[in-house]
Amino acid sequence: MKTDILIIGAGPSGTMAAAMIWKAGLDAIIIEKEKFPRYVIGESLLPRCMNLLEEGGYLEAVKKQNFQKKYGAVFIRKQNICAFNFKEQFTEGWTWTWQVPRDEFDKALADEAQKKGVDIRYQTEVTDIEFLENKQLVYTKNNKGEEQIIEAEFVIDASGYGRVIPRLLGLDLPSNLEPRSSLFTQIEDAHRPDGDAGDRITIVEVEPGVWIWIIPFSNGKTSVGVVV
Repeated sequence: MKTDILIIGAGPSGTMAAAMIWKAGLDAIIIEKEKFPRYVIGESLLPRCMNLLEEGGYLEAVKKQNFQKKYGAVFIRKQNICAFNFKEQFTEGWTWTWQVPRDEFDKALADEAQKKGVDIRYQTEVTDIEFLENKQLVYTKNNKGEEQIIEAEFVIDASGYGRVIPRLLGLDLPSNLEPRSSLFTQIEDAHRPDGDAGDRITIVEVEPGVWIWIIPFSNGKTSVGVVV
């Protein structure tokens, strides 16, 4: 089988790449190891993301999800409170964005990509790649054990922390940064107030190097995480 571009990973970077490829008149296949929807963190967007969603043709599809609108951020350190309002800006641009449950957000993007004609192969992984002079041979295997070789002119690794190509090429080196861990979950709070409490992300510093994120969603749940 042949395609112009093969993309590894159906997260936001993979589906955004697919949209730009499709707009250029080229074919794309996305290989995704998981089955969507799937849980992942990284739920609070920035206004700059709105330009990308618009450019990729995803903006209207995301609007239909009725996600929590986000107008700013609040940082708390002991008695000090620093609030940012996205409307206060020096250049023109979006004054708000969304806070999104990533399982719903990523699936909305992937579904829209499929509507555009992008072929997404779920529960399939890339097992090897042969990088040749004028083409790449990508070896894949699905959850049924079925194997296939896909010929592509280019390969985009959008696997994020999966780091598929670095792992295949033996380039996945350990980080020299100080190790960090996080504990996170989603909770439901029947007494959560409306309005200002829900339209921002709140970051609370407990002590240097230890902080908490609080991200309310429109579905009544709140993402809470502790980073240490």
